[in-house]
Amino acid sequence: MNRLMTRIMPILFFAAGCFCIFLGITNLKNRQTFLETTGVISHIEETYVGGEDNEYDYDVTVEYEVDGQKYSTVLGEYSSGMEEGQEIGIYYNPDDPSDIMSNSKATPVVLFVMGIIGLLAGIVMFIRGMTVPV
Repeated sequence: MNRLMTRIMPILFFAAGCFCIFLGITNLKNRQTFLETTGVISHIEETYVGGEDNEYDYDVTVEYEVDGQKYSTVLGEYSSGMEEGQEIGIYYNPDDPSDIMSNSKATPVVLFVMGIIGLLAGIVMFIRGMTVPV
């Protein structure tokens, strides 16, 4: 276990941090090129995942219209305030209108914070692992 902590875990945390920061940058970049519209939540599918906290996973289907054509796409995000029939702001890719993301301003902030925490955790674990004899 000690070998795992000192060798592999810092790399995993560092990589996860870099990945979250990459996703945050991608989200911000897409906000500049995607177009904004309003969609309606048509369906929320709840799937029981289990675990100690009785966790659930949610697939949110959003219907919207672009240039007279109707689309129905699963949104990659969920928040507890979402309800079927609710109007939400979304961004869509003008080259592929089925590619959407929510217009939540919190998403890139959360991704950056998670990324920084992951990077710092990886660095601290690496430094601490250097002082522990293997």
